[in-house]
Amino acid sequence: MNKDLNYYIGYIATILVAIILTPIYFALITIIRLGVVIFDIIWDSLTFMPKAIYEFDRAFLKRYWEDEMKRINEKIKKN
Repeated sequence: MNKDLNYYIGYIATILVAIILTPIYFALITIIRLGVVIFDIIWDSLTFMPKAIYEFDRAFLKRYWEDEMKRINEKIKKN
């Protein structure tokens, strides 16, 4: 097998990319993921209570109006 200069240049370039660029890539991906997670935690913390109150009110009003409709229908049937 005859190895020429291009083979060795490619071999050295591969090692350099693995040693130099991989840690930089790792650090950038980690920083991006960490930022997204922190943003999601803060966003969920700020928006949880309004969402929970809205859903509670919605369920409460639905149950209230169902009971009210039953009461009205019973009143109509008695007359």
